[in-house]
Amino acid sequence: MNHFLAFGSNNFEFILQVTSLVKKGARKITLSIGDGANDVSMIQAAHIGIGISGMEGMQAVMASDFAIAQFRFLTDLLLVHGRWSYLRICKVCDSTNFLIL
Repeated sequence: MNHFLAFGSNNFEFILQVTSLVKKGARKITLSIGDGANDVSMIQAAHIGIGISGMEGMQAVMASDFAIAQFRFLTDLLLVHGRWSYLRICKVCDSTNFLIL
């Protein structure tokens, strides 16, 4: 598996260190999801950051690559839009290989 997923927790410094370690040491693509000011450093340390707006403020949203309004939208973002993105990348790679041959 080439991906690592980090969710915010009470011990945000530990999650930040784990995210940085996996990103640099294991050379995996990292995704961090956070909803408050304590998750900002974790979101910025990951390759892809998702901020969830809510009761804790907008700091995570401002620091993230993608922003969603509620946790329930996370499934659609990861599964539906992730699959669409993967299919688009596959089409580009196929057309590029066809042009090279």
